[in-house]
Amino acid sequence: MIKQNLTVLVLLALWSCVRVEVIEETNSKEELPPKIYIPVNLNSDKEGLLGEDIYVKGEGFFLDSLVFYFNDKETYGSLKNDDTLLVNVPRTLDKIESIFTIYTRSKDSLIYSSNFKLKKPVINGLSTQQVTFSETVWVYGNNFDNDYNFVKAYLNQQSVIPSFVSLDSLEIIVPNDIDQKNVLIKIGAQLQEVVYSGLKLKSPEIISFPSEVLIGTTGNILKGVNFNPDSEYSEILINDTLNTKVYHNDKSGNLDLFIPFGPYSNFKINSVSYETAGMKVRQLLDTKIVSNHILFSRNHTVSPVSRHLVFNGEMYLMSPETDSQDTPPFYYIWRFDMAKRLWVKDERIKVKAYGFNFSQIVNGVFYAFESYGNNRIFKIDLNDFSIGEIASIPSDTVRVSPVLFINNGFLYVGKGVDASTNFNHQDLYKLSLYSVDPVWEEVESDDKVFYGEQPFDYKGDTYIATYTIGSFVYYSLYRFNPTNSNFELVKHFNSESPNYVFVNDSCYVIIVNSVTRTKTVYKLQDIETPVFDFTLNSILNDSDFEYYSFDNQLYFSGSVQNNYYSPSSGMYKLSEELNNKFE
Repeated sequence: MIKQNLTVLVLLALWSCVRVEVIEETNSKEELPPKIYIPVNLNSDKEGLLGEDIYVKGEGFFLDSLVFYFNDKETYGSLKNDDTLLVNVPRTLDKIESIFTIYTRSKDSLIYSSNFKLKKPVINGLSTQQVTFSETVWVYGNNFDNDYNFVKAYLNQQSVIPSFVSLDSLEIIVPNDIDQKNVLIKIGAQLQEVVYSGLKLKSPEIISFPSEVLIGTTGNILKGVNFNPDSEYSEILINDTLNTKVYHNDKSGNLDLFIPFGPYSNFKINSVSYETAGMKVRQLLDTKIVSNHILFSRNHTVSPVSRHLVFNGEMYLMSPETDSQDTPPFYYIWRFDMAKRLWVKDERIKVKAYGFNFSQIVNGVFYAFESYGNNRIFKIDLNDFSIGEIASIPSDTVRVSPVLFINNGFLYVGKGVDASTNFNHQDLYKLSLYSVDPVWEEVESDDKVFYGEQPFDYKGDTYIATYTIGSFVYYSLYRFNPTNSNFELVKHFNSESPNYVFVNDSCYVIIVNSVTRTKTVYKLQDIETPVFDFTLNSILNDSDFEYYSFDNQLYFSGSVQNNYYSPSSGMYKLSEELNNKFE
C-alpha cells in the first residue's frame, strides 16, 4: 500500500535541457525520506555562470526537503513550475570547477552529484578599433557578468572600471593615463580572464602653432587633434629640449601654452613636439619670439650680481656656485662658452671668501679685495690662470667694500666701512704695480665716504661707481683725479641703480627706476639727457640685475625663482631691435 502511494519522482538536472545522471553514494533507497526517488541515467560535466540559475527538470519536487551545494558553498533553489527546479550558482565560488550536489534537507542522503564548470568569457569584437583619450569603447562577447563587483577590466595591465556591464557587453572609457598606442584589453569574469589585442589609440596631430609667441606668459595656442585632455600625461618640447607647460587645456584640442623664458640661442622657435602615451608628433617651425629679451645661458651656476670681465675675446667672472654648501663659499673663475652657451668652471683659481670687490682687468690681470674678511688682496692673472696673495694695506680694521681700482700703474684701495663699528673710512692707499719691492703708501685724498662698487676706464679716465647706505641705498659715479687723488662727482643717482655698458666704443649708463623698474639709457658724455627708455615685458622686469656687454651685444642677469615656470635665472640677451638703439 505504501509503495502504491509513492509519487514517482524523476529528477532531470539539465543545463541546456539535457537529462543528467545521479551518482549514488552509500545511502540506500530505503534510507531516503518518503516521497524521494533516486533518478538514474543522468548526464554530468555541465557549465553555468555565477549568479545565474541552472535547470533541474523532473516531477513531484518537494523543495523544502532538498539542499544544494557547489563544493562546500550552499546555495538556494526555487520552483519555476511543477516540473522545473532552478538552482542558483553562488557568487561565493572561488574555483572554476566544482562538484554540484543535491542532498536531503538533513544532509544525510546524497541524491545527486555532478561535475560543474564556470563558462569561460569570450570577446567577439569591439565597437571601434581606434579610440582616443576619454572615449568610450564597447566590448562585445559572451559570459561576462551583469554585476559590477564581479567584472574586472584592464587596458595594458591598468585597471579600469567599466561604466556598464552585462553578460554580453561591457562599456569602457579609455583613461587619460594609458601608457602606449597599442591597447591590450583584458576582461576578468567567471573567475577567468580573456584578452583581446585589436584596439589602438589615435595618434596625436598638430594642426597649427602661432607664427609669433610671447615668452614668460600665456596666450600661445597649440592646436591639434587627439591630444590628451589631461596635460599631466603629455609633454611638449620647444626646440627639442625645452619643456613647456600647459596653462589651460580646453579638452578639445586647444592648448594654451606658457612659453618659458628660455634658454634659446636666438629669438626663434624652430620646432614643437607633442608626446603622450608613447606617441610623438613633431612640427618644424619658423616662429618669432616677440620679446625684448630671452634667457640665453643654458646653465646658472653663478651669482647674478657677479662682475663680468672681458679678456682676449672671452667673457669671465669670479663667483661661487649658487648651490655651494661651504661657509664661506669657494670662489672660482668661470668662462662663458659662447658656442655652447654654458658657464664653465676653471678650478685652477679657487679661494674661500665671503665676498670680493674687484678692480678693472688690465692686460689679463685684475685684483680682488676680500670684504668681510682679513683685508686680503689677491692678484688673478688670466694669462696663465694663476692666483696669488699680495701684501695688504696698512690698516688693522676689517674693511667692507672699499674702492679698488688701477690707474697709471698703481693699485688704489681705500674708503669703505669698518665692519665692526660701521665707521666710514676716508683714507686711500696706493701700490706701484711695476716696482721690484712695492710698498703701500697712504695718499692725500678728499673726505668723501662711500662703498666702492664698479671701476671702469673710459677715454683715458678712471671712473668709480659707488653707493652709500641710509634710509635707502644711494648711488653715485665719480671720476678719479690722479693729480690730487680726489674723487670728482659725475652724478648722484639717488636710489636709482645704474649700470655701465660699452657698445661700439661708447659708454652707456642704464638707470633702473626703483619704483617703476623702467630702464632709462644715457650716454656718459651727456649723462643728463636720456637717449631712450625700455622695460622688460615680463615678470623679469622686477628681477633684473647687472647689465653688461660683450662683443657689442647687451646682456643682463635675471633671477626668477617663483614664477609659473620656475626657475628661470641666468644670463639674458636683449633683442636685436633693442640692442640696435645703443648706437
